[in-house]
Amino acid sequence: MRSSRRRMPARSVGTSGAREEADRLAEALANGGRLEERVVQGAPLGVGEVAYGDLTATGWRYFALGHALYEKRTILVGGPLLMMATGLASAIGNRNARVAAEAAAAPQWRPLGSLRIVLSSERLLVWHQQAWWSVWLSGITDVRRYPEHQTLDLFFGSDPPYRLVGPDVVPLGVVLAQAVPVTSEDWPTNSVHSSR
Repeated sequence: MRSSRRRMPARSVGTSGAREEADRLAEALANGGRLEERVVQGAPLGVGEVAYGDLTATGWRYFALGHALYEKRTILVGGPLLMMATGLASAIGNRNARVAAEAAAAPQWRPLGSLRIVLSSERLLVWHQQAWWSVWLSGITDVRRYPEHQTLDLFFGSDPPYRLVGPDVVPLGVVLAQAVPVTSEDWPTNSVHSSR
């Protein structure tokens, strides 16, 4: 991305025109353009690391919770028949609580909230929970772009994937496509988009 004299700014775009802007950026990068270096206040860049963009997106992470927690309850009242009836009702209630807890703990997209993301020459710096987290470009194994949903999925070798949503992620997907493998070179048109 640094081999040419032409410079293209990595900038935020609104909802309308995000795909057109991304297409222009992809064409410029394919023709030897490069991203414009930026000064990003507060980003902990390493020595020789350069920032190219500062954007916001809503983040999600696909993972399971460690285990399903639920409270077992047993109510027994009255004589033998009433005790049997309340015990059966308690067993049914406990089963429903267990099924609900297992469903909540199953692997699924879990919200991270609003994220500030700084694109650098080496990584994505993600501001989350009052701290900077590094997503190294070398650790990304696959990128899936869904521009019609303004969604970008990032996959890693052994870590859970990220989903980034918002108008800024469409051009980010173009830039990442230059650095890491992409599932499809073309913009997907008939992709099934899972619910968030």
